[in-house]
Amino acid sequence: MRIACLATLCVVGFATIRCGSNGSTAQSASVGGSSNSPDAGPSPTGPAGGGDWLQYRYSRLGTSENPGVFAASEAASVALLWSIPRDRFGVSGSYYYYSQPLIADDTVYFTTAFGGTAGGKVVAVSASDGSTRWASPFPGAVTVDPGCSSRPMQLGFWASPAIAGGTLYAAAADGKVYALDPSNGATLWSVQVADPTPAGRGQSIESSPVVSTALGKLYVGVASAIHCSEVDGRVASVDLNTHEVQFANLTDPGAHTGAVWTSISIDEGASAIFASTGTGKQPPILTPTSLGQAVVRLDARTLSVTGHWQNPCLLTDCDFGGSPTLFTAAGNNFVAATSKDGWLYVLDRDALAAGPVWKYQLAIVDPSHPNEGGSATDGWGTLSTPTFADATLYAGGGHTPAPDDKPGSVVAFDTASRTVKWRHFTPGYVLTAMPAVGDVLIVASSAPSNGSNTSWLEILDRATGDRLAIFDGAAPTYGAPSAGHGLIVWPFGDGEARALVAPHYR
Repeated sequence: MRIACLATLCVVGFATIRCGSNGSTAQSASVGGSSNSPDAGPSPTGPAGGGDWLQYRYSRLGTSENPGVFAASEAASVALLWSIPRDRFGVSGSYYYYSQPLIADDTVYFTTAFGGTAGGKVVAVSASDGSTRWASPFPGAVTVDPGCSSRPMQLGFWASPAIAGGTLYAAAADGKVYALDPSNGATLWSVQVADPTPAGRGQSIESSPVVSTALGKLYVGVASAIHCSEVDGRVASVDLNTHEVQFANLTDPGAHTGAVWTSISIDEGASAIFASTGTGKQPPILTPTSLGQAVVRLDARTLSVTGHWQNPCLLTDCDFGGSPTLFTAAGNNFVAATSKDGWLYVLDRDALAAGPVWKYQLAIVDPSHPNEGGSATDGWGTLSTPTFADATLYAGGGHTPAPDDKPGSVVAFDTASRTVKWRHFTPGYVLTAMPAVGDVLIVASSAPSNGSNTSWLEILDRATGDRLAIFDGAAPTYGAPSAGHGLIVWPFGDGEARALVAPHYR
C-alpha cells in the first residue's frame, strides 16, 4: 500500500513531525540521546581542518563526518587554492567525476569516468598545488545488448576509491576490484566481482568500496548500468588476505530487482553490514525474497540476510538512492536512508522489520509523472546520503514540498527529540553526500535540468544552518566534495576539480 502522508504532517509509530508554513516544527516523541555515544560526533578538539578523508562518506558507518577543528569564523576566509582543468587526464570534455575524492596527508586521489576510449583513471595529485603525481588507466567498459539503448557503453569509474591499511582500492568498469599501491598506482592484485558484458546484462559497480581491516573485508554492491537491462541485485565481499569473493543475492533469480548502486555501511561491533537497494522490473516487485527498494541487514562474515524493511512505495522509480547512515542515540542503534520518493527514513537497525521509527518528507516527486517519481538529477525526490555529526542528522534533497516550493534544502534533526533544528534552502538540488568537519557542513547543490551549467557549494554553520560562504561551480556536481586538512576538494560533472582552502588550517 502506498504511503500517503501530507507534506505538513507525518505520523510513524509514536513519532510525529509537524511543519508549519515557516518551516518551524512542533515537538515529537523523544528517543533519548547522548553526546557521549560512540557515534555521537566530534570531540571539542582534533586535527586542524580535519584529518584524512580515506573513503566515501569518511567512515565505515557512512556518517560523512571528519572529526576535527574547523571554526565557523574561518569560513569567510576560504578561497580557491588550485584547480584541475577539464583536459588534464583526457580529451577535453570527455571525462567526468561521479565520485568523491580522497584526501590522504599531502595527496588527493580521484577516480574518473568516461575517459574517452581509454576508459577511466585513478589519479593522484598534490594536495598543495594540484600537480599530477601519477595517473593509472583502467580501460574496461560495461556493455549491454545494443538493442537495449542508444547508450550501450559505460566507461570509467562511478565509485569512489578507498584507502585502508596502506592500500588504495578501486572498483572499475571491468567488474573488478583492484588493490593499488597508493604511491604509484601500480596494481597489487585484483578480483572479478561483476560481469560487465551482455551475458551479465551489463553488471556495474557504482557502489564505492567500503573497507574494514578489523573484519578483513571489502564490500561493494552490484547494480545495472542501464535501466533497460536491469540485473539481479547482490552484495559482494572480498577477503583482503585470500581475495576470496562471497555474494549475497537479494532477489529471486531472474527477477532483476534489488540492485545495490549505493554504498555499504559497516557496524563492526555487531559484525553486520547494511545495504540500501533499488527497484527493477516495473511495477515494483514487493516480496520478502525480492528485496528491491529496501534497507537490508546482512551478517558481515557470511553475508546471510538477517533483517530488512521494504519501502511499500508503489512508484515505479522508488530506489533508495542514499546510502545507509548508521548512528547511535542513548544506546539505540539507528540507520537512516533517503529514497527517490523524497522521504528520509530512520529505522532501528536491530529491528528493521518493525519499519521506520520516524520519517520526514524532504522533497516531492515529479508532478507531471506522479506514478513514476521522476529523476533526482531533475530535482525530484532525493539520493543525497544523510550526514550524522554530534547527535544531529542532516539530510538534503530536491524540490521542497508546498508551500515552500524551493529548488532544494538541507534539514537538520535533533536525534534525541526527533525535531527539526533548522532548515536551509539551497539554490539547487542536493544530490550528493554532505561532509561535516568541526563547526561546518559543506553542501553542494546543482540544477542541471533547468539548463544551468553551474552548481553551488555552500559552507553552513552546523548549529544554525546559516550560510557562512557560497561559491559558484563550473558544472553540475555529481561527486560529493570531501574535506580534510583544511581543504575542501570539489569535483564537477565536466571534468574540472577545485580545491578550496581555509588558510588558518594549512
